[in-house]
Parts: sequence; structure tokens; C-alpha cells
Amino acid sequence: MNLKKSDKMIAGIAVAILIIAAIGIIMYTEEEDETPVTDDKDDKMMYSIESNLIPVSEDIKEAKNIKPKVLGTYSENFKYDLDGDNIKNITFSISYADKNPGILGLLKIGKDTFTLTIKDSEGNKVGSGQRKGQGSFNIEVDCNAKEITGPIEAESFDEAKMMLEDQFVHFNETYSFNVQLKGGLFGRIRERILGKDTYSVSVTYHYYNYKDPVEMHEDNDDNNPTDIKPSDYKHTVYSSICTTGFH
Repeated sequence: MNLKKSDKMIAGIAVAILIIAAIGIIMYTEEEDETPVTDDKDDKMMYSIESNLIPVSEDIKEAKNIKPKVLGTYSENFKYDLDGDNIKNITFSISYADKNPGILGLLKIGKDTFTLTIKDSEGNKVGSGQRKGQGSFNIEVDCNAKEITGPIEAESFDEAKMMLEDQFVHFNETYSFNVQLKGGLFGRIRERILGKDTYSVSVTYHYYNYKDPVEMHEDNDDNNPTDIKPSDYKHTVYSSICTTGFH
């Protein structure tokens, strides 16, 4: 088919228009596909960590009566369980009193001798102490929980809280106590006249209590704070005591 010169010009112009349109579509599509590359760190925020060192005290044995044997040494045993998070240290406080002042008082002649020994669940000796007549002493235990200071870098509050909890140190130990009382001169006779000996054992331990992570803001205004209001984590520390004795 022979085309006129004007028809050829029209066809050429149409082809050129189609080519230009195709190039425009391709370039527009490429621009849409170009997504900005972002650094994951730009999506993360810094969270501050705040903690308090909380003391807890309780009686394990309170004014427990104890009496010496006529011959030999009286002995009794009991246990104490401690279970909790982030425990820094433990102090066992022991006091003992012999109801009888003994012979020649200050020389402690004839007074009963009290000894207490603590071991852990693996049978390792934690500490011991001995008093004659009366007195008190402490046995210290370092649990090695370190304070978590932060800050924590995380993408969200939930992630920051989870990262904080992952650093918690759980503590679970059963302590065994052995008490021995060796009677002084005429111990049982003096006991009947003056009364029984007594001892007491108490424990004080400290643990770190952490508040919820708080997002840090560079332009935070102290008069109009935008930080999240923290709420204390609730740590439950369990303890139990059981006693056995023999004469």
C-alpha cells in the first residue's frame, strides 16, 4: 500500500509520540520504585533505667529456747529458703543469751557455749560463729547481683522492658543451719533454777527494684515532661523455714 507523503508524516509523528510516552512511563515507574534507604538505628530510641535498693528483714528464729544436755552437746537443725530476683547481699544476724551468769561472772567460767554454722544447698560452709555466755554476730553473703544502669536502645517500650528483664539475675538458695549448745559447769542444774538459754536468728537482704524504662528526649522540658510515667516492677521474694532437732 502506497502512502501519501502527508500520511507518512502523520505516521512518523504518531510513532514519535508513542516513543516519548513510553520513555516517560518508564522513567516515572523507576522514580516510584526508588525507596529511600533508612538506617535501622534511626527507628530506635534510648530508654533510661531507674532502680531502688530495697531492704527486706524477717525473723527466722525469734527468742528460741534451747537447753544443754547433761553430757555431750545438744544440736538442732533448720533450713531457710530464699527465692527472688536481683538480690545483692544477705546478712544473717544471730544473738545468744545464757540465762545463767556462770561462776565468777566476767571470767565466763561455767557458761554454756553456743555455736551456729550455715551451709548452702551444695554443702559449702557459708559462715559460722561462736559465743560463750552471751553475745551476737553476723554472717554476710554476697549474691553478686549488679545494678543495671542503662540506658537501653530499643525500637519500642515493650522491647526495652524485655531487654531490661533479660538482664535480671534470679537467686534461689536453701541455707542449712546447725545449732550446737555445750553446757557449762552444772548446766542442767543451773537451767532448772535460772531458766533456759535463748537464741534468735534474723535475715536482712537487699534487692534492686527496677521501674519501667523511660524514653529519653533531648528537648525534654522539666516543667512539661513528656516521659512515660514509670510504674514499679513488683518482685515477689519467697522464703520458708523448716526445723529439725535432736537431743
